[in-house]
Amino acid sequence: MKKLLAVLCFVPVGLVLLASIGALLATVVKLIHLLLTNPHEGLISFLISIGLFAGLMLVCTAVVYSLPKLTALGARLWRGEL
Repeated sequence: MKKLLAVLCFVPVGLVLLASIGALLATVVKLIHLLLTNPHEGLISFLISIGLFAGLMLVCTAVVYSLPKLTALGARLWRGEL
């Protein structure tokens, strides 16, 4: 049972990392698209995208600091120390 709980601790870590990478790539692609298609009218959209990117970085920072705790919990469960 502890091994199952350990695996369940590691699954969210991988999902969060994949989601963060996907959101980062989508933001960069959107920025490039806005600059190429609307160079004159895209300033507001560009600033909004920069704000979204900054918010994403804040979320990633919060997640990165909590991921080691979740990973450590999974490792302790895997070794049977809890």
